[in-house]
Amino acid sequence: MQDGYKFMENKELLRRFFELENRRDWTAYETFLHSDIEWILYHEGGSQVISGVENYMNKIRTAYYGNHDTFLCEAFFSSTSGDRITAILINNHGKRSTDIFEFENGLIRREWEFLLG
Repeated sequence: MQDGYKFMENKELLRRFFELENRRDWTAYETFLHSDIEWILYHEGGSQVISGVENYMNKIRTAYYGNHDTFLCEAFFSSTSGDRITAILINNHGKRSTDIFEFENGLIRREWEFLLG
């Protein structure tokens, strides 16, 4: 597969992933995650590493519990191979984050999330 096509394919996977997150469709959302998913979450005052699908899903469900926030992707940027994609996100309160996703075999293997406020 040519790198440009891989980027487009992974970008579309991310678009769908974000749509599912906004709808809170956790069953479908989980299918995008590699079994060895690692989510590194950077926030003011430190960072946290969440490993494994179960821990990832527990963290995301807890984050959205009782919360109806949604977000849009402002921009995508890709590595040359298309296996790493950076997404600039903005939520309905105007807060941004930068997320870097690494893909392995068509699934999200790692996510680095930087909460920018």
